[in-house]
Amino acid sequence: MVNIEYLTWYILSAVVPFYENVEGIESKVKEWAEEDDLVYRGEDIRHALEELINSGMVEIWVLASTSAENRRAAYVKEQAEHLWFYISSKGQESLESLTKKLSGKNPSENA
Repeated sequence: MVNIEYLTWYILSAVVPFYENVEGIESKVKEWAEEDDLVYRGEDIRHALEELINSGMVEIWVLASTSAENRRAAYVKEQAEHLWFYISSKGQESLESLTKKLSGKNPSENA
């Protein structure tokens, strides 16, 4: 069973304060989850990322050689490998709330 609160927390944490690609998000989430005795499959992480995009918590970007040329983009699942992800203000609020809620808890006991 996927612990969605922790998965959400890990993903939002992975896309703040820097832009991150799908591979980087998956790598960070798996590393942090393992430290907490949890396991998430890549497909679980990608599905949760899509949900966070759809709910407006994560923004999608195409990065260019200069920051002035960076642009927001629509999510296309088949092109996810070429996109960059960043936390939105709504996602930042959710991350702060989850951090307070989950602080001091043992993730593996709540899985």
